[in-house]
Amino acid sequence: MDSNGFSRGLQAEKILSAFTDANGTTMFNIKFKDSPVVEQLPASDANRRIPHMVIEFYWDHLSLPLESEKGEDAKGESQRG
Repeated sequence: MDSNGFSRGLQAEKILSAFTDANGTTMFNIKFKDSPVVEQLPASDANRRIPHMVIEFYWDHLSLPLESEKGEDAKGESQRG
């Protein structure tokens, strides 16, 4: 029987990490409350069941280039060309 924290009625506590499996599916390692086991679940399940937590995970782990790294000066004018 394939069961996970969601199917057992547990509440997700935190998304610990994300990875891509051998099939190219984005997966999350999720810690559930009252469970010592970290479970690997498809991102599609997490997107549907805990979208707020997925957004928070990506927000915390997203890195955008600084303005100076994009080739712009402080006034927003291009330094190239």
